[in-house]
Amino acid sequence: MHKEKNWKYISKNTTNFLSLHDCECSHIYYKNDKLIIEVVWMDVLEDHPQNPFSEAHESGNAIIELINPQLINCDYCINNEKITTEDITQIDFKDILFLNFDETQKDELFVNKMFLIDNGLTDYDNLAIEISYASSVVKFNELKKESWFVNWKNRFHYLQESEDLEEDLSSVLNKLKNKELTKNEEEDLNIIIKTIIARKDETSEICEKLITKR
Repeated sequence: MHKEKNWKYISKNTTNFLSLHDCECSHIYYKNDKLIIEVVWMDVLEDHPQNPFSEAHESGNAIIELINPQLINCDYCINNEKITTEDITQIDFKDILFLNFDETQKDELFVNKMFLIDNGLTDYDNLAIEISYASSVVKFNELKKESWFVNWKNRFHYLQESEDLEEDLSSVLNKLKNKELTKNEEEDLNIIIKTIIARKDETSEICEKLITKR
């Protein structure tokens, strides 16, 4: 990650203007009375004070810091064995994927329930953290492109609404293989693939085809 002096955008208590669903978390750990979350990218919503666009945009590398955190609960699994820790200093996980990042405010504290899953690179299967904190800081350098969910209904809508999904999917995969898709269409299809994989739907025929034929 970048050193702190290099961050172009820094804001306090703006985590409610972020979406971390399906975002890759390269490292989450405790240091200097902060829970530090390093992400490969995150979705900065249109209402974020540092987003100049009218739509949500995907950032590059970013950091979220939870200040003065108090651990409420932390469970994770390694090879289907559940492990519980009450020691916040033991939170040190790499290469996982966010599914939920749900912040609420209670009195003068923030409470967050996070759920992350294995990104295919680790020994642990999932991670659930419930934590309170006094404040948060968000840091990023750039907004690269519209978020994957912007105008989602118009992206490969025929795959989502198709009466013959098998045939339409094969057609799109063949176009991908033969490099007949535009750059935007290819990005959209890869987002669909990534979303299906993140939801742990490996047993479905659709997911199997996407993984083996893309």
